[in-house]
Amino acid sequence: MVRLGGLEIDLAGRSAELDGQPLQLTPNEFKLLALLARHPGQTLTREQLLDELHGAAYPSFDRSIDSHIKNLRRKLQTRPDQPASIETVYGVGYRFTLSN
Repeated sequence: MVRLGGLEIDLAGRSAELDGQPLQLTPNEFKLLALLARHPGQTLTREQLLDELHGAAYPSFDRSIDSHIKNLRRKLQTRPDQPASIETVYGVGYRFTLSN
């Protein structure tokens, strides 16, 4: 179980809740969220994220990570004034941060 702020991720049960409400995540969204949340504050490269989703043999120029991150941000942002929990580190990758 990973708990960060109002986010709870049950790794074994493959489910996640935000502020007590279940998150409806695709399998790839869940994998990405679990990986990012297990390494809060650490920047993970696009290649690291692709390896987690598809394995090392997958082309590293694939942009599907961007779509999954966009969808995760939308699902994690419960209030318009609350910043998304996933930051873009331009030219490097993505980082999970705790909202204020």
